[in-house]
Amino acid sequence: MKRKVLLLLIILFNLFLKFWRLGVIPPLLDKNELSLRFLSAGLSLFFPVLIYILVRNIYRADKLALLTALIFTILPQTIVEGRIVSILVYPPFLLKNLPSPIPFYKLILNFLSLFSFDMLFFKNVTFYWGGIREFGMMYLSFLPFFLLGLYQTIHDKKFMPLIALLLIFVYVSLIPSFPESRIVLLAAPLLSFIVARGTLVFWQYKNINFKLAFFLLVLFLFYELIQFFHYYTMHYPVELMSFKENIARPF
Repeated sequence: MKRKVLLLLIILFNLFLKFWRLGVIPPLLDKNELSLRFLSAGLSLFFPVLIYILVRNIYRADKLALLTALIFTILPQTIVEGRIVSILVYPPFLLKNLPSPIPFYKLILNFLSLFSFDMLFFKNVTFYWGGIREFGMMYLSFLPFFLLGLYQTIHDKKFMPLIALLLIFVYVSLIPSFPESRIVLLAAPLLSFIVARGTLVFWQYKNINFKLAFFLLVLFLFYELIQFFHYYTMHYPVELMSFKENIARPF
């Protein structure tokens, strides 16, 4: 019962994140695109639930599944992508995100930039026109949990999430318009899983210093969320209008 209540709260929170002032933030470039945006936001409501079901069925862990779904819901790119026209609603977007052969050295450079500290935690440039570049794919407060989750995944020899993440980054690295790509959103569930796993391991430490560090990181996360929503609602709409001619439509 408790599990269902928590999942319902995540769904309601996601509902608020996706539909609050949807026709205003980000600014509509064409009023005729509002229906597509609402349809996309509606579809995005199912993703945390789907992630929860997959993680729960594969790992038989309710806490891990719920936490993965929650983390996915609040990631910067998840919020941004969930409030604009989805590539699922407008398939021609996929044609702009098909891979093509590139020199091997360029593939390596692209891949390393995706897996860089800057990209993951400070500056996400994969959705250059239309996204928020001032935040990474994850919040900085997730860093200890992400590293611990990576270690735990490798230690337990459960490599499938890491392999899937690497394959997605390789795919994105091969897109001709790199770093511009919306396909990188596929990495969000895997990053959320790794962070969730590290968070649960971190919480299991009984030492008072670890407990204190955990609560400080949670407080820092709330601060980062406030910073993100302030930027997203106040500064992002203004900046977006300054380069609207470069944004792929519908938006």
